[in-house]
Amino acid sequence: MAPSSIADFGFYSLRSRGGTAEGAAGEVSGGIRRASRFGITTDDTPGSTHAEITKQLISIVNHNPELKAMLEKSIAQAKQVNPDRRTNPAQTLDEYYEYIDWAARAMPWAILPDAGELYPKLYEQIDQSVAYFYFVNDQPLEELEGRGLYNNSIQYLEPYRSWLIEFTAQWGN
Repeated sequence: MAPSSIADFGFYSLRSRGGTAEGAAGEVSGGIRRASRFGITTDDTPGSTHAEITKQLISIVNHNPELKAMLEKSIAQAKQVNPDRRTNPAQTLDEYYEYIDWAARAMPWAILPDAGELYPKLYEQIDQSVAYFYFVNDQPLEELEGRGLYNNSIQYLEPYRSWLIEFTAQWGN
């Protein structure tokens, strides 16, 4: 077996062995797997594996250019407000999809991946983890002003709103 090496790219890490790449989800030969901040690897080839709920979001976003632009803007605004990747780990749309994959399976105190290291009490871990999810979705967008929404943030815009309700109902499944 070839010697193992670990490359650490800030918050990404990738373990490689010879002609294979190994991430948290296992080894892959031939194709390239991208290691993610959330301990999930995604194949960069078409048909990559995401959680079913993430696939639903990707489909909604890909079929609605206005929604896609607003989601990207909401993520970018969240990054401006909080550029710290430990407390705001999803700073691009692709990273948000990876985060959704993570959050769909995470326990409530670990929805924010570093919560256990950042917050000593279980209540704080749960509070900050859930708050982070809504932090990204509750950024004010001027494009939504005057549309009769409860607040001018993407979490109230259909079809994202319906997806968000389904996602939170499935949390931890």
